[in-house]
Amino acid sequence: MHTKKAVVNEDERIVCLARSDSVDCVEALVHASSHETNDSDVDGRTPLLLACLQGHHQVVHLLLTLGADITKR
Repeated sequence: MHTKKAVVNEDERIVCLARSDSVDCVEALVHASSHETNDSDVDGRTPLLLACLQGHHQVVHLLLTLGADITKR
């Protein structure tokens, strides 16, 4: 029996972390790589939008502090 793993594009990693409420990982990823706080997933959703939708207040605050654009769609 094979288990399918979700393939995460390098550019989508920050989106996945924002969705999972992983504040330390989001911060480390932004500081250690070329990831931008305004990267988006294949559906155009930004980390800020996903963190807001999930109610991850600490990630929202961090992303705003790091320069996330509240107007990006």
